Amino acid sequence: MLIIRSLFISLLFIFLPLQKAGAEVAVLVHGYLSDAGTWERSGVNALLRQAGWHYAGNLSFSPAGLVEQPVSAKQADKLFYTVKLPSLAPAPAQASWLKAAVDRISQENPDENITLVGHSAGGVVARLMLVQYGKGKVDRLTRIAHRSPSSGVFGRRDVAKIAR
Repeated sequence: MLIIRSLFISLLFIFLPLQKAGAEVAVLVHGYLSDAGTWERSGVNALLRQAGWHYAGNLSFSPAGLVEQPVSAKQADKLFYTVKLPSLAPAPAQASWLKAAVDRISQENPDENITLVGHSAGGVVARLMLVQYGKGKVDRLTRIAHRSPSSGVFGRRDVAKIAR
């Protein structure tokens, strides 16, 4: 758990340099056999709050579609959301659901670009979403402890392997 927490703490150092004008929006994507609560349990949400980020809510999915669990957050310059994806579903399905969540967050924050932060398989799903659907309002992808080829490039062959 200490290693995972250390990896998550590195997330803070990724966000701290993002001091640009206007608001910032981040979407935290959990990994395999995990859920959106991982970010809270690991202390990442608390560290983000200490750094001035405000939790805006969680988006998850049910048979009826997208389920929003907003938090009554005040207007803030730095907002972060979590998503709960069905981690046992095929990666392309998860990427599709993530796209729906990102689209909804984009609607709520129309003037802002989005940073995706994926842990482990969440980084793979986030990258797959970008490959399948294009970047849209996403201007940055940060992957923590993700699977990638030794070259550091995530290519079509990797997407094909994950999609199986």
